[in-house]
Amino acid sequence: MMRKQVISKKIQSPDGKTIAYAKSIVVTSSDSSEDDTTNNIHQTVTVNVSSSSFSSSSSSSSSSRSSSSSST
Repeated sequence: MMRKQVISKKIQSPDGKTIAYAKSIVVTSSDSSEDDTTNNIHQTVTVNVSSSSFSSSSSSSSSSRSSSSSST
């Protein structure tokens, strides 16, 4: 089973200009067999900040994987 969630936020100045924008994307998946379950999580976060005098962008990505076996 796979699930994806996107969250985005922006900060606007009083005059309506966007001065910062952040976006987080998370994807999870799970694979199951008779004896084993594997869970995967992948997240990417991007932040953009800008004004009339400068602009900056940053992005980060991480992944995690876990596995469990059932004993009978």
